[in-house]
Amino acid sequence: MRKLLKVQMFLAMIIFISGCSLTSYVGYRIAPDYPRNTNKTLQIKGLHHVVKAYFDAWGVPHIQAGDTHDMLMAVGYLQGRDRFFEMDILRRIAQGRMSELVGKQELAGGTTVDFDLAMKGWAIEGLAKKDVATMSSEAKSLMNAYVAGVNMAIKADKPLEYRMLRVEPQPWTLTDSMAVGRLTAWSITHNWSQEATRLILALYDGLDAAKRIWPATPLPNNASLKTDGPAHALPPSVVPELAAMFPGHKKALVTKRTIAMPFFSGASNAWAVGGGLTQSGMPIVASDPHLIHLAPSFMYQEHLSWNGRDVIGAAVPGIPFIVAGHNRDVAWGLTSTVADIVDLCIEKTRVKDGKTEVLNTEGKWVPIQRKKFVVRVRKNKKYTSEVFYIRHTQNGPAFNDMYPGVLPSWAPLVTIRTDKRPIGDSIFALEKMAGAQTVMELRAALKTMDAPVNTYLAGDRQGNIALFVAGRVPIRKTYRGTFPVPGWLKKYQWDRSIPYSDMPHGLAKGKRFFVNANNMSVDPRYSKFIVNVDSAPSYRFQRITDLLSGKGQQTIETSKAVQMDQYLMRARLLMPILLKDLDGMKLTEIEGNALKILKNWDYIAGREAVAPTIFFAIYRFVAMHALAAQLDPGAFHFVMTRRYTANFIDLAIQDADNPLWDNPGTTKHEKRTDVIRKAFAQAVGFLKKRLGDDPDKWQWGKMHYIEIGHAFGAKKAIAKHFNMPRTQLGGGMDSVWKTHFDMADERHPFKVTAGPVWRMVVDLGDINHARWVLDTGESGWSGSPHYKDQFKQWVRGKYIPMTIDWKAIRSSAKGLWTLTPEQATKK
Repeated sequence: MRKLLKVQMFLAMIIFISGCSLTSYVGYRIAPDYPRNTNKTLQIKGLHHVVKAYFDAWGVPHIQAGDTHDMLMAVGYLQGRDRFFEMDILRRIAQGRMSELVGKQELAGGTTVDFDLAMKGWAIEGLAKKDVATMSSEAKSLMNAYVAGVNMAIKADKPLEYRMLRVEPQPWTLTDSMAVGRLTAWSITHNWSQEATRLILALYDGLDAAKRIWPATPLPNNASLKTDGPAHALPPSVVPELAAMFPGHKKALVTKRTIAMPFFSGASNAWAVGGGLTQSGMPIVASDPHLIHLAPSFMYQEHLSWNGRDVIGAAVPGIPFIVAGHNRDVAWGLTSTVADIVDLCIEKTRVKDGKTEVLNTEGKWVPIQRKKFVVRVRKNKKYTSEVFYIRHTQNGPAFNDMYPGVLPSWAPLVTIRTDKRPIGDSIFALEKMAGAQTVMELRAALKTMDAPVNTYLAGDRQGNIALFVAGRVPIRKTYRGTFPVPGWLKKYQWDRSIPYSDMPHGLAKGKRFFVNANNMSVDPRYSKFIVNVDSAPSYRFQRITDLLSGKGQQTIETSKAVQMDQYLMRARLLMPILLKDLDGMKLTEIEGNALKILKNWDYIAGREAVAPTIFFAIYRFVAMHALAAQLDPGAFHFVMTRRYTANFIDLAIQDADNPLWDNPGTTKHEKRTDVIRKAFAQAVGFLKKRLGDDPDKWQWGKMHYIEIGHAFGAKKAIAKHFNMPRTQLGGGMDSVWKTHFDMADERHPFKVTAGPVWRMVVDLGDINHARWVLDTGESGWSGSPHYKDQFKQWVRGKYIPMTIDWKAIRSSAKGLWTLTPEQATKK
């Protein structure tokens, strides 16, 4: 799952409030009052029957309930108990209300106020309210049981963070759960920023150059499902009505303001291996969702048993149901499909009688709307308000206003079109999924899953494996979806979605396997409808495929090894080109030693290896030189922080005459060799300054480390109690163990920000002994032993038991909570 915009982080990048109460913290450290998992009986108002929650050695709850209502109330209580502050942060991010809690703080090139404005423009809160309004009364009643459970928990155990902030936690609502669901869907929606990047390149460099820099074509050999028959032509990327709007480069106008560009970096790996290739003779399913690393983790482990259903897996705090895991018959993982579900629209405007008008799809000029948005900003115990206006057309809010400083001053008005239809029923598709007995039933259960759009990899105990895409994707017949379209023409509007029967899907068994790593599920040139054209590069997909195709039978251990793989396919592709361009360059002694290390590299990015340090430093400076020469600061910052900017940087490195190499601000015609040599010299100088004169000591882990942070983790005096310990890591962008970093970060360009927040491997031949691990721990209370206890396991590639055997659960439980109906104790 990931993404999107460029916040270096949900929680860890939020600056600690300088005026918070350290008294509460000191008292907490002396006598931590986190909720314990020891045996306890609780009276729960509204519960129908007795519910039991067993806690294993890692603090994971295993819940037995009599019906859906009771299960949801119990899950709400436990998620609220363990993770409420995180849930509060997530809903505030979705609703544009972070400044209301943490004040106006610096954040990723802008401020928390800038970030809140952008999120208000996406209108997630309003859409979540519509989701609730359109839910059936039964669904609403069940979800309100979850909400009630959450609110009972925070009354019983108020999280430490609110005591330090000196504020009371606001009650959870059903709208908040829907907002978190929509935030999750939004976070893995990348296409709008790729359209914006292509638009930026066209505005600065002209359309022909932009097409050359980033071709709007599917990457080769990058589809999970193989297709037969001849390819068909795709509709145009740049439609005829816009082709004349981008004549060429214009003089840059340096912008003074950039905005916080958060991104959740949704990605993932998942695979399903047929029993003909496994030691057990049954399918193996593996999954490791890539998201921002948070303290506590973005995911929550839970085991739910109710109404004859018995399912264990990972949930997103704020949403009760499991999104990936297994029951007794089926196991499933998921990845972001990177589906194209957002369009940018270029509007036709005019000024008449001093007022701006926009041309609508009826051919009429109408006044442009200016919607008022208020961002509340906390300062100690008081609040101020900052007022903003975002222009709106029939297509949506103005990108120019939500992200000021990204587009140049001469850019047209660009609006963002999203699917505003309700998605409230999607949450109960997850409940149906829990009861599936085959992969076909699993796919059928997800028919009502409108958002997010994910690719599911699954296996069942009948020996079937499957890959299928679920979620709502608009049909585009007259354009490709990779560049903005005219907002005033009906033929570029959406009128319906791809039928579920036509969404990509495949079924197999025996000596077959399916893999997806955010690559295309199917090549659009061979499919009836376009799900997406842009995708993740093929590196992880190719590497996993190569490893699963090797000799020997697959086991849980081999899949665990694949999840930990740190080989860089990108380096294998690009290093020969870099070495060729560096050949003959006059070198200093240090540069010569660095080059020698690169020549002897095996492309494995171990944390003690030196070559990946040099490679990624060169790569970063290549990208920075090429883009900074073309773009204003605001546009440069935006493009540098996009997840898939690396796609066209890779293409440019393979193309010696790519227009990206020539700096339009000079009379000299720069070539690729010039940029690579300059980048190499700067990379060596940069590493020398950071790590010393001896390249043999430039180990990758010294620059490439993880420090999973809490919202309060920026305060040095208390950071060690809230943050995971700083730990050196290997891997890199697009290794199977994806350790993503932000090259635009000047201070810490290789610090790991995103990756596999949760790993799972399931052998359907031994369902009771599946394995999983979180990147932090189950609890959100920093004093709890379960706040950090999985982190060391995660770093070392170790896993913990993913137990679904109730006999084993009861016999080894470290605690039992018995939840009883309130009225039962009054008799």
